[in-house]
Amino acid sequence: MSHLSTLSICGVRLFSPEENQKVTFSAPVTLFLGQNGCGKTTIIECIRYALTGDIPAGTGSGQGFLNDPDMTHVSVTKGNVKLKYTDNLGNVITISRFMQVMKKPDGKMQFKSMDVNIRKHEANGETQDISGRCVDADNFCCNSLSVSKSILNNVLFCHQENSFWPLDEPKKLKEKFDEIFEAVKYNKYIEYVRKDIKARQTETKLIREKVDNKRRIKDEAEKCRAKYEERKVKLSELQDKIREKNDNIKPLEDRRVEICDLEESIGSLQRSLVSKQAERKGLQDQQETLLKQISFVFEGTDEELQNRIKSFEQIQQTEEIQIKQLEQKNKEIIAENNTVSVAIQKIQMKIGELKEEQKQHKNKQKEVKSLVERLRNKLDINTSTSWDHTEAVADELESAIQKQEKEYEKLTKEQEKEEKDLQTRIDTAREKFVSVKQIIESKKGLIKEYGEKARNIREQLDELGSSDSQLKMVGDKIEKLQSTLSTLKNSFSEKDKNKEIDELKEAIDTKEQYLDKLEREYRILQQNYVVEQNLERENAAVTEKEMEINKIKSKHASNFQLLFGDDIPESNYKRSITRIQNEEDAKCKKLTIRIGKLEKSVSSLETKLKMRKETLKSNKEELTTYKKKIEQVCKGKPFDETVKESYTSKETLQKQKGQYSSAKIMYEAFIEKLKRDACCPICKTNFTEKPDYKEDIIKSMAGKIVSLPQKLIENEKKLKEAEEAYNNLQRLKPVSEEIETLSHSKIPQLEEEIQNLEEEFNDTQMELASDKAQLELPQRKVEVCKSVISDATLLDKYIDDVRTSKTNIDQLKSEIVRVPSERSRQETEAEIDVGKADLSNLRHKYDSSKKMLDQHRERCQTLNDQIQSETRKQLNIQKLLQERPMLETQLKEFDEKLSTLRNEIEELEDEVREHNKQLTAAIEDRQAAVKTNNKLRNDESAKINANKALLGDIKRLYSAIELYVKNNTESEIDRTVEDLAKLKMKEKDLEDQKNKIIDSISTKKQNLAKKESEYRDLNDNVILRERKESEKKLIGEISDLEKNIAGFNYRSLRREKMQIDEKLELAHREINTLIGQKDEIEEQINELQKELKQPEKRDAFSNYLKQLHELKIEEAIIDDMATYINVLEKCVLKFHEDRMVHINRIIRELWREIYKGNDIDYIEIQTSEDMKGGGPNRRRTYNYKVVQVKNSIELEMRGRCSAGQKVLACLIIRIALAETFSNHCGILALDEPTTNLDKDNIISLSIGLANLVQEREAAKNFQLLVITHDEEFLAVLTRTLATEGYWEVKRNHSGFSTVERKVL
Repeated sequence: MSHLSTLSICGVRLFSPEENQKVTFSAPVTLFLGQNGCGKTTIIECIRYALTGDIPAGTGSGQGFLNDPDMTHVSVTKGNVKLKYTDNLGNVITISRFMQVMKKPDGKMQFKSMDVNIRKHEANGETQDISGRCVDADNFCCNSLSVSKSILNNVLFCHQENSFWPLDEPKKLKEKFDEIFEAVKYNKYIEYVRKDIKARQTETKLIREKVDNKRRIKDEAEKCRAKYEERKVKLSELQDKIREKNDNIKPLEDRRVEICDLEESIGSLQRSLVSKQAERKGLQDQQETLLKQISFVFEGTDEELQNRIKSFEQIQQTEEIQIKQLEQKNKEIIAENNTVSVAIQKIQMKIGELKEEQKQHKNKQKEVKSLVERLRNKLDINTSTSWDHTEAVADELESAIQKQEKEYEKLTKEQEKEEKDLQTRIDTAREKFVSVKQIIESKKGLIKEYGEKARNIREQLDELGSSDSQLKMVGDKIEKLQSTLSTLKNSFSEKDKNKEIDELKEAIDTKEQYLDKLEREYRILQQNYVVEQNLERENAAVTEKEMEINKIKSKHASNFQLLFGDDIPESNYKRSITRIQNEEDAKCKKLTIRIGKLEKSVSSLETKLKMRKETLKSNKEELTTYKKKIEQVCKGKPFDETVKESYTSKETLQKQKGQYSSAKIMYEAFIEKLKRDACCPICKTNFTEKPDYKEDIIKSMAGKIVSLPQKLIENEKKLKEAEEAYNNLQRLKPVSEEIETLSHSKIPQLEEEIQNLEEEFNDTQMELASDKAQLELPQRKVEVCKSVISDATLLDKYIDDVRTSKTNIDQLKSEIVRVPSERSRQETEAEIDVGKADLSNLRHKYDSSKKMLDQHRERCQTLNDQIQSETRKQLNIQKLLQERPMLETQLKEFDEKLSTLRNEIEELEDEVREHNKQLTAAIEDRQAAVKTNNKLRNDESAKINANKALLGDIKRLYSAIELYVKNNTESEIDRTVEDLAKLKMKEKDLEDQKNKIIDSISTKKQNLAKKESEYRDLNDNVILRERKESEKKLIGEISDLEKNIAGFNYRSLRREKMQIDEKLELAHREINTLIGQKDEIEEQINELQKELKQPEKRDAFSNYLKQLHELKIEEAIIDDMATYINVLEKCVLKFHEDRMVHINRIIRELWREIYKGNDIDYIEIQTSEDMKGGGPNRRRTYNYKVVQVKNSIELEMRGRCSAGQKVLACLIIRIALAETFSNHCGILALDEPTTNLDKDNIISLSIGLANLVQEREAAKNFQLLVITHDEEFLAVLTRTLATEGYWEVKRNHSGFSTVERKVL
């Protein structure tokens, strides 16, 4: 139902940009007539541009598609095309396209597409406006017309210059047909899908590998889980054993803790005793030190000593308070002094500022005096007023400046009046110049119009000059045509020819019935041929599958022999192999479990052996270390002997210490008694008569007393070293006992246990090796089963396929149908070809006879048309001869008017030149005056501004001077100097007070320091008394500790502890062994648990299923895509084949109907297949050529045909393509279809188009647009088609194209 309604053109090529030209299309044919270059083809270009948006070729990217801006003297020209049409659904669509051409500054033209508007009136009455920004307007139009863009451009609306593409070079012809058939799109799509299939196949391989990997991971995860459960059971057993052992050793550990606590108590008592003794010695040393430091020992009571100290403290506090008061007073004086200093600084700064103001005031007085004199000189003021009379001077200067400003305003008004007068003079001259110029242009327009009319009249008169001879020639031609028509009718019998055509028609029907019968028989034979081909394929498949079966059997002969022995099955290989695999796999699992247990035993024995060896090594290292410790202390002697010697030495030194400590007291008491008595206190010897002996004894004893402290110190030092050595030996006693235990008990037991474990380990390893050897055969069978299972599956499949193929062969044999005749398929095909050739000859004869009859009728019709045309021409000439006198009169009038106008224009041009001179002179005078006036005004304005600035400075200085006087700055300076002197006196008094206070503080601090020495001696007396009291307490504590230590039996406790340690060590050894096994199993469990928690193992089964599903889906997609591609290619090939048959049938019919020559029977488009690419990327392409056929001989038409044959062939091919590819759009535009055609072919083309219109007239969507400059062709078409009129395309007086409806 698609057809065009109206077309509106504005600003395109030669169409005016100011006026829309509208064309209304009629159905079934719309005719356009016009001279060359008047814009006929532009109509087709506008229709195509509106529907496709393609700019016509040769327009320089669109610059030549619109009016040239230079023609209308503008920078931008705009155009629009508006097309209204009805689509195949009955919707009325109006599409408007707007564009413009803009001239750039560099002179280049730029084309730009503007808006695209679409309005859609739907069949249900609704209206919808669509913007070109929202949809693709080109695709929208193509979809609404149900045709492709290539059909619109190359077939339906083809420009005359581009209409010969069917006979273009092969490459371009192929491109056009590929575009029409959209071959590139389909090839690209098929190639894209094939690439996608290939990519998916590659991806499938990767996925298949991933599936195998996921399956392997899943199996590993299952094994790992089973191992994990087994380890958990074993761990539970070990934990129970460890718990039992720990319960057994708990009482022993409790008893050992009690013994250790007792040992610790004894050690603590011994340490306390040593500590107390050392503390007592320290107190004695401190007392001696204090006695040396104290200048006197206080003899009073403790209470008197404390009272003395308190009185000292009170005196000290009183002195400190007085010092603080003095220091506070000093701070206050310093603060006040600082305040006075700050005030002095501020006053000094103020004095400096006031003196600076005084100096500036004097400078300003000098400056204002100088400025006033300077401004008076500039303004020419002569006066005796002093400069310090502020108001009078300011008024005087302001009055002078105002007077200067008034003079400036007066000068400005005079200059403006002068410039205004000069501008009035310019405007008057310009108006006169423009007015005369417009009159000249108007008269030139009249000259052009009258000249055009006069030229047209002369052309008509020239034509009338030969009208008499033309009138006579037309009369003779009419008589000749009538005679020819009569002769033609008498020379041909239409009745005989009609009878001959009917006979040929009957023979054709008979031959077609016979061919139908042969074709039915051929179809049956063809079906049998297909069945036989399938039968051959099945037989070939059976042979091929049997070969594959033999190949697989020979490939795995040794494997089958291993698995089945001599009893190899005939079928169900996979089931048999799976059964064997399961049996052998069970054996493998049984042996694997046993091997696992043995490996665990080996591992456990190895762990035990390793732990025993490490324990042995540790014990030996410990023994070596202990021996080294004993060796370092004992120096090669036995340990017990060394302990005994150390104890003896310590006791001896202890006794000596007691002797030295009491010797001083004893010696002093002896000397005292000896001094009092004359007899010796010990031996009772009387020394009265021997006083010298007595003095010697006393001196000797006194000398010994002096050396006693030194000896006591040396003795204490040696005693300390001996005690330390003895304590070290006591601490090493457990080490000595441990050496004994290691040497004679632990190490020999461990060595024996290691030997037993090694024997057990070797036996278990031999048993493990035996089981592993037994495992090899089942494992090999399982591996063979896994390696042949895929081929076994294929083998079963091939065996099943062979059975299926044999069944299919029997079924196909039963499907073969018998035919009544004995002819073979090839013979039937040959007979059909002969019948078709006979039928073709009959049809050719029928077509020739019908063509001959049609040609006779066409010749008669052509002669009638020519007679009518010449008759009309005769009437037109007679009418023109009657109008000749009137035309001559009009020509004379136009010549006189033109002469008058030319004279007037010459006079006006002289007047224009005079006005132009006056205008130029006035403009120059005004420019000179404006320049001079501007300079004067600028100079005066600058002087006034400078004087104003100077006056402003003077006023500002006067204000500053008045402010200085008003502030009374001079008296302020005197007052500030007096205040400064007072503050300096106060500062001096404060300084004297501060020095007196500092001297007093220094004296008090010296007195306080002297009293502190006496205070320290009193405190030291207190400390001395405290140390003596502490020493008495320590003596009692030491005595108590010695008694407590003597009450413990240390040896029995040590012996019991060693027995408990041996039992604990044995128990711990067993527990450690179990813990080692437990730790190892826990580590294994943790490793297994970590491994199972890894996402790879944790989700192994779900990942495997997911990957397997992905693989199956991808394989199904690839199969479906491959099937789809094959079907799509077949469909495309079938579509191409059917369309080419349909196109060639239409071309043959149209050629036979239209072409009047006898050198070509018919033409057709031949295609040849070409395979490009290789492998799966192979694709079929077509090459095209147009051939002409004469007597069944085919020749390529390109390069052999005449210009007229070329035009006709291209036209017929386009009509055939339009008939084939635009079922829903019956619009076809023919641009100058009669180019290079002779008269006969023009007439036959007219008849052919008329027949085409009559055949398609019933279809509502058929519409033929014909554009021509040939009036005879137009007359034939209008007469044949009985049209009411046509559209005339011509240029108006402005040179723009117009379209006008002409009614016949």
